[in-house]
Amino acid sequence: MFKGDINSICTIDDFLKIDFKIPEEKDFTQYTEHKNRYGKLINKKDKLYTILNNSIKKEISNRWNDNSDVIMSDVYYCKDDIPFKCSCHMDDYYKYISCILYLNDCQGTTFHLGIGKNKYIEGKKNRLLFFKSKNLYHSVKESYSVRYTLQFHFTLKTFDHYDIIGCSSQFSH
Repeated sequence: MFKGDINSICTIDDFLKIDFKIPEEKDFTQYTEHKNRYGKLINKKDKLYTILNNSIKKEISNRWNDNSDVIMSDVYYCKDDIPFKCSCHMDDYYKYISCILYLNDCQGTTFHLGIGKNKYIEGKKNRLLFFKSKNLYHSVKESYSVRYTLQFHFTLKTFDHYDIIGCSSQFSH
C-alpha cells in the first residue's frame, strides 16, 4: 500500500526573505473538508504569490532535475484551529507537487513510507515542505496549538487521466 520515496520529500528552512503578516481572524473562512481548517485566498497579483511561484519552480528543477511544465494552484493562508488533525491520505491525483509553508512553529507532517517506516517533518516557522504527491501518504497528528500554513500545489499543464466513467482523456489548464 505505502510506496513513498523519501527522496520525494524536500524542505527549505528560512524560505521567505520578505516580511508578511498572517491575516486577521475575521478574514478566514472554512473552505476544506478538514474539520477546524479555515483559509483565506491569496490574490494571484500579490507579490507573495509571484515569489512562491517563481522560486519553487526553480527548486523543483534543481532538486529533482525536473523541468516539467507546471502551473501553481491557488494559494491559501490556512489556520488550523484547536484541535486539528488530518488522517493518513494521499493528495488528489492532479497534484504533481504539494507544498506547505509553515508560518509558525506547529505540528508538522508525517510521511508514511512503508510498514513501520515514517518520516516526520517538524512544522518550523518559515520552513517550506514540498513533495511529489503521487504514492506518498501523509498525515498530521492532533495538534493542541493553532497551526498557520500556506497550502498550495503545482499541477502539470497537461496530464492524462481517466474520467469518472473510465475513458482516457487529456486535461489542459
